[in-house]
Amino acid sequence: MASGFDCPSCGHSDTFTTDTRPHKRFGGSVRRRRKCRRCGARFTTFEIAIHELPDVDSDGAPEIARRFYNLPQELQDGFMAYLATCERAAEAMPLPSPPKGE
Repeated sequence: MASGFDCPSCGHSDTFTTDTRPHKRFGGSVRRRRKCRRCGARFTTFEIAIHELPDVDSDGAPEIARRFYNLPQELQDGFMAYLATCERAAEAMPLPSPPKGE
């Protein structure tokens, strides 16, 4: 079963998790070591839970944004690349036809 993470070496989508650990520096995030089934390349992903959106700070900035921008640049870049991949995939999906009679 594909994990949803493309291999950065060959682009193949069938990767699997070899190790999962909580990330020590950033609470609530998970570090996963993954391996590509096609080329065998190993890579690391960092997953950050964003489903719990905190209240807005007094200056109007959500705390989640403040936490994001305090992450190392490589994590920010990886997360933004993943979001761009999700957006492209969503745009490529055909819209369902409306039910007949509407």
